[in-house]
Amino acid sequence: MLSSAEQENINNDNTKKYIKRPQKPDEESYKLALEEVKNKIDKLQEESDAINAKIGASDNGPAGSNREELRGQLDRLRGKQDEIKKSRSSTIEKIRSLGDSIQRKKRDLKQVRDKVQYRTVKDIDIAISKLERLIESGTLKIIEEKRTIAEISNLERSKKSVKQFEIQQNAIDEEQKAIDELKKTLEDSDFKKINEEYDDIKAKLDVINKDLASDREKRNELFDQKKKIREQINELFANRREIQDQHSKAKSEYWKYQEDEQKRRQELRRKLDEEREKQYKQDVADRKREEAAIPAFQSDIVTCDNLIYYFQSYNGGKSPQPQPHTPSTTPVDSNIRQPDATSNVPEGAVLMKKSDREDAYFAGGSKKHKKSPKEKKAGKSNSLQLPFSVMDQLISFKIATPHNFSDIEQTIEGLIKKKEYFIENQERITRENIEKVEAEIAAMEEKVTTSEEEKVKKTTVIISEDDEKKNEITAAVGDTKKEKTEDN
Repeated sequence: MLSSAEQENINNDNTKKYIKRPQKPDEESYKLALEEVKNKIDKLQEESDAINAKIGASDNGPAGSNREELRGQLDRLRGKQDEIKKSRSSTIEKIRSLGDSIQRKKRDLKQVRDKVQYRTVKDIDIAISKLERLIESGTLKIIEEKRTIAEISNLERSKKSVKQFEIQQNAIDEEQKAIDELKKTLEDSDFKKINEEYDDIKAKLDVINKDLASDREKRNELFDQKKKIREQINELFANRREIQDQHSKAKSEYWKYQEDEQKRRQELRRKLDEEREKQYKQDVADRKREEAAIPAFQSDIVTCDNLIYYFQSYNGGKSPQPQPHTPSTTPVDSNIRQPDATSNVPEGAVLMKKSDREDAYFAGGSKKHKKSPKEKKAGKSNSLQLPFSVMDQLISFKIATPHNFSDIEQTIEGLIKKKEYFIENQERITRENIEKVEAEIAAMEEKVTTSEEEKVKKTTVIISEDDEKKNEITAAVGDTKKEKTEDN
């Protein structure tokens, strides 16, 4: 059970979080408002269609037909002009590219020729012949002759470079011829004819446009009317969107309140359940601690004392005296089972004297007969009848049940030893019981903590999934509104 203070705290928290309940949107009023806006839009749309028909009729006259035909011819001529321009631009680009190539080759050829003394193979051969005649004349010294021979060798090697000059010059000449041919293709007369035809049609179209200038003002008035109607339609569409947004917002707030209210109630129930469970577990722990704090073997010690006194009554009080037991200061539950000496005794029966009980006891005789004094004396000395409760207690203590009066002293000694065992181990067993109970309580609290953490994790996952679903729904609603707006 929750205390009054805890219940008051929970009620105060709920009062602080209270939010006024929003009204549920009226679907019927919402549909009527949308229907009213739709009727206005349809009426304005009909007026707009009528104006469009008038505008179309003004475009379908003879002048309009001729103008469209001339526009078609101009479009075709523009296409041809574009094709020719593309072709000419491609040709011009080729001419420019070839010109750049020629200039580059001329520049490279000039740089190489400037480094060489002779520019033709013929000039090299003449120079070689002069040097050979100079050697044949025999007027040169040995060193000069070697230098001349080396020079002849260099001239022979330079012939290859000079031959490359001729090849490069031929390539330049070929590219120049290609440029000349491309320039001839640009001087095509079809391009001029198409331009002249285009100018002629353009002049006719200008005349028709002047004739249609008088009708243009009327058409402009129609366009102005159409524009005003379109603005009114747009305002109605905006009004419809506003109605839809307000309805959607009110609906969202209403269901959000319902959801929050449900969560609040669930949270309140959860707190109440947690408090009840906490209080219950606290009560269980207190009860277990209280039970564990009771001195161990307390009831067994009392039972031993009762049995010892009981058997001493048979022995005339002459038996070993048990050690006095100092009771624990802890209050002991007095509800302890006592030896029942009157077990199975009918109501109103009178307890027989000890001598009478001994005389009345006999074992196993199937035929009733009066015992002789010797038999009575033998039965009185050798047999002992005990209540079942006393026998049950002796068996629980694992002490042999006495069958005759001579065994009573041994039984009393066994009870005294059992009592001494209980007294010696009472403090240890009590401490162990307390430790065991504390360990059980700690394990229970740890299990409760783990369970609460798992609940928190599950709650977090559920909230995250709910938020994702809300975002998806919001995005879907936004896309739907956007599509409706685009359609309108």
